Amino acid sequence: MSKSKLFAKYVMGVGCLFALFTGCSEEKNYYIIEPPCCDCGDSISSDSSKTKVNFTAGIESIVATRSISALQVGRYAAVYVFDDGKDTGFPINFGMYRSKSIGYLTPIENEMYLLNGEYDFFAFSTNDTVSNLPGTYSQYVPLSNDIDYIWAQAPKQDIYNTIVNVPLTFVHCCSQIVLNVVAGNNIYLGTVQSVQVTPSQTGNKLDMFTGVIPPATTISEQYIDMHINKTMAQVIMVPLQSSDSLKVTIVAEVDAVNNYSTFYCKIPVYPGGFKAGNSYAYEVILDPDQVNYSNVNLTNWVDVDDEGKPLYPYLMK
Repeated sequence: MSKSKLFAKYVMGVGCLFALFTGCSEEKNYYIIEPPCCDCGDSISSDSSKTKVNFTAGIESIVATRSISALQVGRYAAVYVFDDGKDTGFPINFGMYRSKSIGYLTPIENEMYLLNGEYDFFAFSTNDTVSNLPGTYSQYVPLSNDIDYIWAQAPKQDIYNTIVNVPLTFVHCCSQIVLNVVAGNNIYLGTVQSVQVTPSQTGNKLDMFTGVIPPATTISEQYIDMHINKTMAQVIMVPLQSSDSLKVTIVAEVDAVNNYSTFYCKIPVYPGGFKAGNSYAYEVILDPDQVNYSNVNLTNWVDVDDEGKPLYPYLMK
């Protein structure tokens, strides 16, 4: 099939969907999982020059050690294929996938078949259980805060067999901010009702071939909601290079009879800025007349549930 026909098929097939993407630095490790046995016997193209392509998927969760875990079930991803060394123009093939079993991508519609050869693969996702795929292909993707863009590449893959498994290792393209709200002296801390923060100013775009988002240099004046689990809150924002501070507003229960107070504070940007793939954990201390932060730690990426609520932090030592 010609490239023009493939692209026409791409536009028609993807135009009814939305926007799913991510990015970061070049991957160094792969998380490899054998596909389910029931898939191994699938019939393949009668054309012996074509190869069926399956994808396994992992994700880097610990920046310092490059620890890889399997991509969780229910995540959607878009996979794009280019001739090796010709990562320009439009992809020669693409596929929309979902991780129906842990660490393994299942095509939403058709299986992928490629002519024997060498290819570069790129994959993008919002690491979400909701499908938000691009309506049209573009090398540069506009971004929003509070979305966990993840990106993977598998360059120079030899496709010369009846079935080939291509490993994809996703990396987080944005930064994660975690606030742990604690009670100071002479104050009762009950439910944390809401936490809002001024995030990085969006405007820069994700490069689909590198996974890189140029860091923002300014902080938005518009607050966004953080996702709360008990007294911990988290949000994801595009990388930031700034010496300014984030503004934070916290509404919390301050006695045992459901009275709430609003607290305001500023937290400094981590020295060197918020970098892609890193999670930054702040401890925010509420006192009756003021709010302080005691420290900030570079942490492992904090897992969240499907609503974005943080599940647990692992602090780096």
